[in-house]
Amino acid sequence: MNPVTDAALVAAGEAAGLDETATVIDFGCGNATALTLFAGVFGASGTGIEARPDACDTARAMAAAAGCGDAIAIICTDAREYRPPTPADLVVALGASHIWGGVPEAFAALAATTGGTGLVLFGERYWKTTVVPPEFAREWPEIQSEYEILAAARNEGYDLLWAWHAPVEEWDRYESGIWKNCLDWVRDHPDDSRTADILSYLRTIQEEYLAFGREHIGWGLYLLTPTVI
Repeated sequence: MNPVTDAALVAAGEAAGLDETATVIDFGCGNATALTLFAGVFGASGTGIEARPDACDTARAMAAAAGCGDAIAIICTDAREYRPPTPADLVVALGASHIWGGVPEAFAALAATTGGTGLVLFGERYWKTTVVPPEFAREWPEIQSEYEILAAARNEGYDLLWAWHAPVEEWDRYESGIWKNCLDWVRDHPDDSRTADILSYLRTIQEEYLAFGREHIGWGLYLLTPTVI
């Protein structure tokens, strides 16, 4: 999950020139939201790579419900171990850089799946300001500036083609959804031994978001193309 919108994904697909001949691989595809949109709007075929069996089942069900089941294959495996049989036209990783251990490592892995010709759609958090409270920055050492994200992409031979930044309202929507899920779970499991931990987690993330996160962390969607020279 992340604060990207369907409209932003469709705009990214348009910028990438997706059509019915295009192939897409989504690493850490979750519920296959992006793949389902790309198949439904552009007719693209896709492969979703997801390590969690429950998410794989949900992704297959969502693709089938959208009438895209024949166009989307979900492979339940570790993304670090997946090697596509042929290069993809578009490789997607939305909030999934942690799979490979960070942004530079993610770009290196993604570049290897495009055959040097495909595009990369990369979604990630970034610092919106260079003045971040130290105690907060230490909590999120994996977050980089947009300059660092761009530098990592260029290091793997990619240039920035298109970008989108999540409005703060989308961040609010995303975070509020997490809060609601936590509160719903606590209400439904008042006697569960994990309830205290869930409440502690909820209050911590709310405090972090309202005190620091909303002001200092952004979420960007970047479409990258192999460098011309």
